[in-house]
Amino acid sequence: MTTVRIRLRFPIACPPEVAWRALHSPRVAGSLYAPVVVLTPADPDAALPPAWRPGDSLEVTARILGVVPFGRSVIRVRRAHVTHDGVTHPVFVDAGSPVSGPLALLTSWDHRMWVEPGDSGRAVGGAASTGQAEGAIWNDRLTVGGWAAWLLGPGLWVAWQVRGWRLRRLARTWPDQPDLAAG
Repeated sequence: MTTVRIRLRFPIACPPEVAWRALHSPRVAGSLYAPVVVLTPADPDAALPPAWRPGDSLEVTARILGVVPFGRSVIRVRRAHVTHDGVTHPVFVDAGSPVSGPLALLTSWDHRMWVEPGDSGRAVGGAASTGQAEGAIWNDRLTVGGWAAWLLGPGLWVAWQVRGWRLRRLARTWPDQPDLAAG
């Protein structure tokens, strides 16, 4: 079985606690791909939750430009932990999987995201370092498997680069959004 792993790790210009709330926001996730890809609940009577919580599960439909069906996926949220530089961080895991469309050719899907405090020696968001943590480090890892991973991997890699670019741009606005800034 072929496995493809895509890993992003980059500084973002917002406090780690705000980034962690954004990571759980279906609204933020939808804004990463819109208007090119629009995600909606597959069940017309279902609604996206205000925030993803461990144990949540929802089937969503992806539509290109909100019109052309691209497939369905189940988002299944669970929590894990990762240790980096001796510090353990909570990890948001989407343990779901594509169920129709081109991505359903993959036999495994493991998407993990976590946030770390910004490094004190590194500027975050273009600001000069003041010797204190400024912002956060966003980690995003996708591992897919199956015979189609080698075929779909390059397209997913491009999508994840765009995702990273959008995350860096959007993160600057998160501290000003009441639903993300409030604890």
